[in-house]
Amino acid sequence: MNKLLAIEVFIAVAEQGGFSAAMKQLDISRAGISKYIAELEAALGGRLFNRTTRKVSLTEAGHAYYARCKDILGSIEEADSIVSGLTSSPTGRLRINAPMSFGIRQMGPLVAEFHHRYPNLKLELILADRMVDMVEEAFDVTVRISRPKDSSLVARKIAPCNFVMAASPEYIEQHGYPASAAELAQHNCLCYTYGPARTSWPLWLDGEQAWVKIKPSLESNNGDVLCAAAVAAMGIVLSPTFILCDALRSGELVPLLQQYSVKPSGIYAVFSSSRLVSAKVRLWVDFLVEKLGDNPHWDQIPNRIQ
Repeated sequence: MNKLLAIEVFIAVAEQGGFSAAMKQLDISRAGISKYIAELEAALGGRLFNRTTRKVSLTEAGHAYYARCKDILGSIEEADSIVSGLTSSPTGRLRINAPMSFGIRQMGPLVAEFHHRYPNLKLELILADRMVDMVEEAFDVTVRISRPKDSSLVARKIAPCNFVMAASPEYIEQHGYPASAAELAQHNCLCYTYGPARTSWPLWLDGEQAWVKIKPSLESNNGDVLCAAAVAAMGIVLSPTFILCDALRSGELVPLLQQYSVKPSGIYAVFSSSRLVSAKVRLWVDFLVEKLGDNPHWDQIPNRIQ
């Protein structure tokens, strides 16, 4: 058995979710795919996949084997890049995950620029606000708006995530400008359902934090929906500046209660921990840090909250 080829076949089946898709990716017959998996399972003495008529999924042992095999192939790729001088011109596929709003608003232009810089690298950008399983869903790197707790992952900060409270001039004209955080309870507020602040917002004043009660008039799992609702004078929104920056620059939204602050978070590139990070992942993460950094363009707006 060609062990390395068998591992490549195993990874392809795991990532593509079936033998037929792996067959197309590798240009190997279905019988050949089945043979390699059978020989690999026999050599290991255990099943790597659960098989049904409709679906192929990793067993518990398969998950553990997949993670180690990805590290091994990543190390081989890194070694090849060092020897052949391909580090500056990577090839293969880079599978990226990012949150929906951040991906649409900020990642599109970056992906295009990265592709122009490294045209031989195939990019796949999958957007989802939920917390993805990087191993199960075969992502090389993901962008998250908080540092992950999983110790098996490496998180590198690529930019700050600041927040601002805002409303449209029309809303303020109709409902008045809140003079204090306590007055928020009398206003319509627009809330993000995936965050912890659905019925109260954490605001800081003079070094002390208080959870201020709010009255949600709209809850959504998407920040762009909340931004659009705020622009349409539906209520007050508390969202990251990377979502609200354009509306703040245009005057469609104006900052509120700037005497208060919201504790900033961070935007992180997250990838699997290993002794050698693949060249394509390293180049992508370095690129994000280069283009975003400590003072990203979305924070360069008038009267933003620090």
